[in-house]
Amino acid sequence: MKGTSIDSFDPHYLGANWTAYCVEGHKDKPTRWLVYIDLLGFTQLVGGNITNAVITYLMSRKIVELWVEKSRGIHLACFSDSYVLYADDDTAKSFRSLEHAARCIINDHVQKKLPLVAAISCGQFYADSANNVFIGKGYLEANRFTEDQDWVGLVLCRSATKRLIALRLSPSRLLNYRRWKIPFKSRRKSKRTSDMKPLYAYVFGASPSVNGKNIYLEFLREMLTHIRERKVRRKYLNAIQFLEHFGVMLPAKSDS
Repeated sequence: MKGTSIDSFDPHYLGANWTAYCVEGHKDKPTRWLVYIDLLGFTQLVGGNITNAVITYLMSRKIVELWVEKSRGIHLACFSDSYVLYADDDTAKSFRSLEHAARCIINDHVQKKLPLVAAISCGQFYADSANNVFIGKGYLEANRFTEDQDWVGLVLCRSATKRLIALRLSPSRLLNYRRWKIPFKSRRKSKRTSDMKPLYAYVFGASPSVNGKNIYLEFLREMLTHIRERKVRRKYLNAIQFLEHFGVMLPAKSDS
């Protein structure tokens, strides 16, 4: 509007959340853990049978809300077929709570033949659910990494790995994660060295194995049999290749 500037804006318009956001220690670096989760194939589903799309979304939403309720200090924001789970801060305790919720959500979705892709980041993130305002570098990074992945999976963004190392929680010692050259859509076009470096990715079925088999690998293989479109099949094949490489998890080797 004419005569309006950012300097004249009254931050109290945003209420108590803004006040809490600006308290000492958070004003300059309001960092927190968050995970961006996207329900794969939803656009095509909506373009087909809208009833099936609604049922699928409600099944997915129920799973997500269940694990958010079970996780202390974790909050949820929903954007159509995408979810953002976020913690109050960037502590080790908050990471464990958020990461556990993310893994359980993905596990339950795969069991119900609902593919997801997700990324965990740690960065600046202003969250005001009352006013539906969600802004920050942490959100942008998690969103970019999620949208760019060309598989069914969960990765740790570089900011998440950096923060874990600072907390003396080496990602290499997380039972459920292994380094892998993530199949990014942009990687096929990029020549930058940074785009080629491996990231830590979640190994579905890392802990629960049945008769020496990764049950989530079997779920993905079964889901693949119903896919005909080449671009979509590639997502499943990429995830299957990752799980076939690691199989049933063994203790992680230390970085060297």
